[in-house]
Amino acid sequence: LGAVMIRPILGGGPIEATGIEEVEKLDFSIYPNPVSDFLRIDFKEIPNEDLGIRVIDLSGRELFKMNEIPEFLDLQNWQAGMYFLEIINGQSQQVGIQRFIKL
Repeated sequence: LGAVMIRPILGGGPIEATGIEEVEKLDFSIYPNPVSDFLRIDFKEIPNEDLGIRVIDLSGRELFKMNEIPEFLDLQNWQAGMYFLEIINGQSQQVGIQRFIKL
């Protein structure tokens, strides 16, 4: 009988995705890394929107959340390991992420 053939339909202009909003990523740094006590958060430019932070572990579990951005995080009592610091906007969308290691 024969094989099924699928042919793409071309033309009609570019195809655009719908329902996906592009979120601008922020340029920031954290130090020292690795860290033993206090982790500083520095932005290249001061953001003009309300932001917060979230810290998650390698399994994706949220360990800490704050609706503002502190100058530093006190990690003295945290267990040693690898973590991710996310910068989030008011809709809890990630606008930046950095990995850090706690000694």
